[in-house]
Amino acid sequence: MKIHYLVSYALVCGVISVALGASSFAGELRHLARRQESFECIPPPRVEIAFCLDASKSINFGEFKAILGFLKEFIRAYNIGPDATQVALATFSVKTRIIFDLNDHSDVDGIIGDIDELASKKAKEVQGGRTNTSGCLYKLKDEVFKEENGMRAGVEKIAIVVTDGRPNEDKELTVPYANDIKNDGTIIFAIGVGKRLKP
Repeated sequence: MKIHYLVSYALVCGVISVALGASSFAGELRHLARRQESFECIPPPRVEIAFCLDASKSINFGEFKAILGFLKEFIRAYNIGPDATQVALATFSVKTRIIFDLNDHSDVDGIIGDIDELASKKAKEVQGGRTNTSGCLYKLKDEVFKEENGMRAGVEKIAIVVTDGRPNEDKELTVPYANDIKNDGTIIFAIGVGKRLKP
């Protein structure tokens, strides 16, 4: 299975930074997630990371499950906990669904369990509809990155959006919402996936 993707992963002194080009998808994302071994810097001790995963009908379910596999390997590189790194996960198509908030899990096992549960569902239960990236960005700003849902003051916030490209639902709101969340101090990275990837 071939896939084109842009992925931001290198952990360089506490900031995720790099990009890789087109490659063979099978195994590559998991290999990439293990590449922290080649860097001298280690994951930052305290960071808030929120993932927005495209669950629209243009992503096939095999690709979606492979993305979840990559996500698990990525998270295992971090020390998870209320005094360390916290992770939130949302999926989006026309609407956004928050799978778990920053303060829902205090260890890696809890996060992996929720991801495995998501992967075990049937495609029609988790996927379908158009690509509304702006909706997920809005949810991050309005709900996920909030103190009542676990966000800690003064801790770096990172949003990682995984999508097959340009939105086709409320697309005119994508750039304004991205700017809003960046103006709040959140760093945004993108991972482009799927055979129908639109840059």
